[in-house]
Amino acid sequence: MEATALTHRPRLVRAPRTAAQRLAAAGIGGLLVTSLVVAAGAAAYPSRLVPSGRFMFPDWMAGVFAGLSPEMNIVAFGVALGVMIACYVAAVRYVTAVSARGLASAVVALHVVFLIAPPLLSTDIFGYLAHARLWSVHDLNPYTHVVAEIPRDPVNQYLGQTWPKALAAPYGPLLLLGSPVLVAMGLAAAMWTLKAAAVVAALGSVALVWKGARLLGRDPRPAVALVGLNPLWLAWAVGGAHNDLPMVLMMTGGVCLAVASRERLGAGVLAAAVAVKATAGIALLALVVGGARRGRALVGALTGAALVAALSFAVFGPDLMGSVSSLLEQGQGSSRQSLPRDLSRLLGSEYPLPLIRHLGTAIFVVSTIGLLAWGARTRRWIDAAGWVTVALLATTTWLHAWYIVGLLPLAALSQSTRLRVAAVVLTAAMGVIQLTP
Repeated sequence: MEATALTHRPRLVRAPRTAAQRLAAAGIGGLLVTSLVVAAGAAAYPSRLVPSGRFMFPDWMAGVFAGLSPEMNIVAFGVALGVMIACYVAAVRYVTAVSARGLASAVVALHVVFLIAPPLLSTDIFGYLAHARLWSVHDLNPYTHVVAEIPRDPVNQYLGQTWPKALAAPYGPLLLLGSPVLVAMGLAAAMWTLKAAAVVAALGSVALVWKGARLLGRDPRPAVALVGLNPLWLAWAVGGAHNDLPMVLMMTGGVCLAVASRERLGAGVLAAAVAVKATAGIALLALVVGGARRGRALVGALTGAALVAALSFAVFGPDLMGSVSSLLEQGQGSSRQSLPRDLSRLLGSEYPLPLIRHLGTAIFVVSTIGLLAWGARTRRWIDAAGWVTVALLATTTWLHAWYIVGLLPLAALSQSTRLRVAAVVLTAAMGVIQLTP
């Protein structure tokens, strides 16, 4: 009898998947498949997807996907991006039907795909190397000299025709401190090192978003999905290895520290993030005026700023102030696509009309003052920082798709459902805008 009972032990029957689980799986699976198609298609042949390789596309730049797929042109990429955005919306909407382990595995897999893809949709990665070589190879301060002064340097062949060679480095000093190490590697190894660093920063930011959501007493899966599955985060920021990602890592770390009631240290980290890229100043300002313990946040911000300034001036000297004028000059310029420029096109002008430019600036300033005042009154400083970032993206004349990364962690950790919806809507809008001729 005992043997018979053991032989006929009832089989475990797995419960059928719910509609939410199927939609979430379809969204994540669609993102993975489409990402592989994009990465392999970009590596097949020189195209607008890899602008650094349009004139020289060596094997070391194409990477491991070379020869595995037919060429993908910009039209096909537009279709793929549309599919990715649709999958992203489904995944974010139904992510609570996915296990935490499954979500984490998908996020890591997507980042690995764009790590081993060639540098996508921008030549900025070689711009970073150009400023590094300006300093380390040619002994010229990147804050007072420009890449146009080194026309025979081999890095120039990988810079796009529209890359601003006559602009001094607009990047923070903390980014340039590692230049000598990068230059010693050579162009190929340095490029892949920057891509690896971008992925580490991106995954670190996602992990901090997970931690922040936990600290706030929330299910971390929706927050992680909003950031780690975002197509612009993946294709543009990770694929292009943009220096916004180290800034976002430090910014998200500062936010998490403040959420954990360590405002002084959090503000100090945010001040250091500003020395990577100025956009982090929005979160820092919001914390100082709207945090639970504003006095501690102010002390931390001033201390962090003083330490970073001392280090930066010790390395670059007073010429470091050249980065301020470069930022202002860049801010007065116009990227190929932005809301002010597109509105001006409707009125018959190829470039942003002065009236629209000034109106956008006024809207941004008034919105910032109002939102910071609201954040100070309600103590919802993360929400305030997120909405200020939305206002910046909507009014700037210098807009690129990867700028969305400064918004995503703030939206993910905010209390505002509307802010998270705005982040998804902006993802779709900025993707379309960037692909418009």
